[in-house]
Amino acid sequence: MSSHSSSPSSERSYSEPSSSVTSFCPSRAPSPLEPLWSPSVNTTSSSSSLDAATGYVIVFGPQPTLLDSQSLLQLSKAAGGLGQHVLNEAWSAFRQELKTAHAASEMGIANLPIPSTLSEFCDLCNPYQPQQAVRNLLHLLIQSLTVLAIVEAGSIDIGLLLSAQDVDSSIVASVGLCSGSLAAYCFATSSCASELVHRLVQTMRLAFWMGLRVTQAALDHSIQSNDNLCSIDDPWCLFVQGCSLAEMQLHLHRFSIQEANIQTVAQERQLPWIAIVFNHQRVSIAGPPESLTRFRAFLKHQTGGTSLVLRAVSLHAPYHSELWLSRAVRMLRSDLVSRKLSLVSSSDLVCPLFDNASGEAIDSTTLGIHLSDSIISSMLLGTARWDLILKNLPETILKERGGTLRRLVLINAGPDHRLAKDVVRALHGSSSATRSDAPTNVKTLDYNASSITNPSCQQKGTLAIRTEATPSAPHSVRFFGLSGDSLEECNRANALLQH
Repeated sequence: MSSHSSSPSSERSYSEPSSSVTSFCPSRAPSPLEPLWSPSVNTTSSSSSLDAATGYVIVFGPQPTLLDSQSLLQLSKAAGGLGQHVLNEAWSAFRQELKTAHAASEMGIANLPIPSTLSEFCDLCNPYQPQQAVRNLLHLLIQSLTVLAIVEAGSIDIGLLLSAQDVDSSIVASVGLCSGSLAAYCFATSSCASELVHRLVQTMRLAFWMGLRVTQAALDHSIQSNDNLCSIDDPWCLFVQGCSLAEMQLHLHRFSIQEANIQTVAQERQLPWIAIVFNHQRVSIAGPPESLTRFRAFLKHQTGGTSLVLRAVSLHAPYHSELWLSRAVRMLRSDLVSRKLSLVSSSDLVCPLFDNASGEAIDSTTLGIHLSDSIISSMLLGTARWDLILKNLPETILKERGGTLRRLVLINAGPDHRLAKDVVRALHGSSSATRSDAPTNVKTLDYNASSITNPSCQQKGTLAIRTEATPSAPHSVRFFGLSGDSLEECNRANALLQH
């Protein structure tokens, strides 16, 4: 894999997708694409103007609660002509796919209204509606277009790090479908513009159908299972009302100290098969039954049992069942074959991609020939091992760059700014006397880390990140506010870049 990611950018051509990869685009062929590079940058000399000792890592955190079509359209514009083309092609493909499936009443999709506009499509994201697979598509679009905004402007050598965000356990399909996995996979396997469009459309369709299939399978399992996985006294998920996210995080910290004498956040993250997520004015907690049972008792003791409303949710149990997981992987792999949705081999990776469960970088030595089982398993697992990813990150980055990396830019696509800071600590921890090849200059750039978590701030806009490469400034990263108060955050971020 390192042979791909360390190759000069000038060697990447605009050839058509490899015949070994099944392409999934609308019936009409894509129109000619805009170049990935800014017009001000000469594509033939861009590799010489870029500092080979600088690498980029994009950190994807938990996803925003609410999404709107306007932000999506603005972000596609920030990604340039290619971003708008991808959005239009993907929407066209999905609408046709939905119409076909609706007519066939496939997988219960007959109950899903067929939107006529992108705005209507976004409106299906209402957290109270059951069609949550649609929300994951928009998460995927937001992440993909953010990456595309960086690629389009000329930052050729990008390292992708999947943050393995904690599962949003208050909605159905998100438990089984981490759109960050698909976004990272899509761009980690795209080496030219035309192939990127094909892969993105393919991946979006894959996200949608896997979301529907996984959700339906979980419902069937919950109804038909006789193994008592979903006992109300043995919950896998809790909804908590009457408590803020900050208060719940404090409770978890105190619980961790009580349980394992844990004193630091870094140690706490090694425990965490309990995931806490704030969604639509309530806190959701997911984890194995024994942990949640103890944590629920701890909460009642801390609060006197009166201020919190704890409601057990049973649907999520199958996602934590090893038996169900192995069955689901086989079922989804079969679905991929029947729908002719192919996952490429690990030899196609052009930058590191990390497995959610093991924390290891995905390559031919860890996965064999194909990525499919690992990608599917990652999307089905409840809570990812960020601590293991951090443990493996420094070695992987240095291996990928052949020991030449001296400066690393972490772009935190948030909202959890702690993820990027954890990466910084992990990299600095490798800078010992025996690791003279470790990066000496590590910079963290936060991307709208505060407002994106708060549903009340959603209308204030979304930030797009764009990198610009010129001979005088080979690695210039600028933040562009798309609307409202995000402009002020952009100004602060841009001021930070000057230091």
